[in-house]
Amino acid sequence: MLKFLNQNQQLLMVVGILSLLAFSNMSALTNHIRDAQKINHTTIKSISTTTNKIALTFDDGPSPLTTLELLTILKAKNAKATFFILGKNGETYPDLLEQIGADGHEIANHAYSHARLARLSDDDIKSEMNRTDALILNVTGQKAHLIRPPDNSYNNNVVNIAHQLGYTFVLWSVDTKDWTNVSTETILKRVANVQPGDIILFHDGVKPSKTVAALPTVIDVLQAKGLDLVTVTELLQSNK
Repeated sequence: MLKFLNQNQQLLMVVGILSLLAFSNMSALTNHIRDAQKINHTTIKSISTTTNKIALTFDDGPSPLTTLELLTILKAKNAKATFFILGKNGETYPDLLEQIGADGHEIANHAYSHARLARLSDDDIKSEMNRTDALILNVTGQKAHLIRPPDNSYNNNVVNIAHQLGYTFVLWSVDTKDWTNVSTETILKRVANVQPGDIILFHDGVKPSKTVAALPTVIDVLQAKGLDLVTVTELLQSNK
């Protein structure tokens, strides 16, 4: 069609198309900002506490690659943690899921398939949460009360559904980024300024990863600062 238009008409058409695209992108950005502003503020990243408690958390397990090693370290260091487990992994490795509970750690919900919850329908979001909830209860006898979205993918709708299902929505305040296979030294730097009430994010089952290698020293450093490593629920209770 452009060959039938003169040069000025072609230029105006191109400018018009670019303006339309720019408006569309700006509109999408505005909607994203509005959605982010509506995020329920009861999502929890850290806790204001007068105690010296902090929480270690591990996402994505259980896994034959690292779960038993993590449990061995935690037991040796007399530290507790919260494991946000994927339903599909708990279904595949129920013995590991059971061992996490048997060792006195908290088991929480990380949805079923690691899908990005913000992209799912309401029914699919509920299914992701409920399948994992039922699995945890069936294998361990524990009722999960905490949930964390895979890939940090959530919006107001995801948070509201989680609350409707009785969950506390837990994120983190310190991200070790261990899943990127950063060095042990980098992980130590990222936890160096941990304060009481912080929630630290690690991963279970990611390879290659320095998580297992770094964890003993991380715990030593934190405990040397007088910090008590507890489950997220115990940390929440310290705020009362």
